[in-house]
Amino acid sequence: MVDGTISASVFADELHAFVELSATLKDTWQLAMANDSKCGYISKRQLLKLDQHLADVSSGMVESSLEVDELTEQEVEDEESNTIQVKPQTRVISCEYHVVYSDSYSVPVLYFNMYHDSGKLLTLDEIWSLVPQIYQSRLSQERWTFLTQQEHPILGRPYFQLHPCHTASLMKHSVLSRATKPEISTDTAQGLAGVSATSHTPSMRRKGSYLVQWLSSVAPVVRLGMSLEYGLIGNN
Repeated sequence: MVDGTISASVFADELHAFVELSATLKDTWQLAMANDSKCGYISKRQLLKLDQHLADVSSGMVESSLEVDELTEQEVEDEESNTIQVKPQTRVISCEYHVVYSDSYSVPVLYFNMYHDSGKLLTLDEIWSLVPQIYQSRLSQERWTFLTQQEHPILGRPYFQLHPCHTASLMKHSVLSRATKPEISTDTAQGLAGVSATSHTPSMRRKGSYLVQWLSSVAPVVRLGMSLEYGLIGNN
């Protein structure tokens, strides 16, 4: 873990600890196991509600405001049966996020898909337009390598992913920084682009804290809602 990577067995422990923490916070992360997977993965679904019509594909998406709603099991069923009621001028994006272990990089990877309310999958350009501007400007040089579409290693279906090539260096710096300072600031986008970054998260020595710290860094890039309470409870 000192070099920023973790083994598959440690990742499995992290998953279980993170899901327990999620339940404590009444969050909706769920653990999924697979016969051909060493440690399984965790998943979460949420809705993004945009209070302005989405532009066509050529001009991308434009948002005047954006809300994040967690999906309960009942709401997932309602969504799948097209019974979710929204304001006439509200466009809904359904998001599915998976945290999976990468054997090649020995780090977690965030896989995700986003869907229009019609059920159509968002394109890469549309997803990029939803990335907050602060991250777009800093990641623009790595746009097509940082955010890519790949086959899900467990489900075997196309998903978008945040490429894990810089994850180890990001987490390595986090470990070293926490060894010398109790609290440090974060610059997520620079860290993801290969420049050191850290965040206000629990000690790396606590089970589940690796995922908390990593996910706190990458979640904002793809509009994944994550409560600040993860860090607060993890420190208790």
